[in-house]
This record gives sequence, structure tokens and C-alpha cells, in this order.
Amino acid sequence: MDRRSSNPEIVKDIDSYLPQRLNRLVSPYKFKIALERSHNSRGVQCADFICGSAFKKIERGDDRYYNIIKNNLILEKELFKNQQPI
Repeated sequence: MDRRSSNPEIVKDIDSYLPQRLNRLVSPYKFKIALERSHNSRGVQCADFICGSAFKKIERGDDRYYNIIKNNLILEKELFKNQQPI
């Protein structure tokens, strides 16, 4: 994950919340959260692009970048099916 926040409370919340939620979903495997600056990690940059593409599609109705990656997605769920873009 990108370590954008310098607020230690936010970082602490992320470190505890995500493993609690994710580890239930992937049991018996366990996630270990590592926070890095995105300019140091191509993996974080890739995740930022994917998440940003989904955000723009859902929140803004802009699917230009999402269309680049959609054929590589394994699972897509329509969580906000009836909502209008902001």
C-alpha cells in the first residue's frame, strides 16, 4: 500500500483493520500489510493505477483507463449498480 499519510493514527488503523478484514476472506492464508512510498515500488504503482481506474469508472463515469485493464480482471462485482456518477 502507498504510504501517503504521515498521520500515525491512520497508518495504525490501516495496519490493524486490513489484516482483520482480509485474513477472514483468505483463510488459511494471511496478509501482511507493507506500507511503502509508491515511487519506490512498481507493484504499488500498478495497484494505484488499477484502483484509480476503478474509482474513475464508478465515481466519475470515466472508463478510459478501466477499459485498458478490464480484460485482465478475474472478478468484477457491480457494487454500485444503480448509482449515478458524481
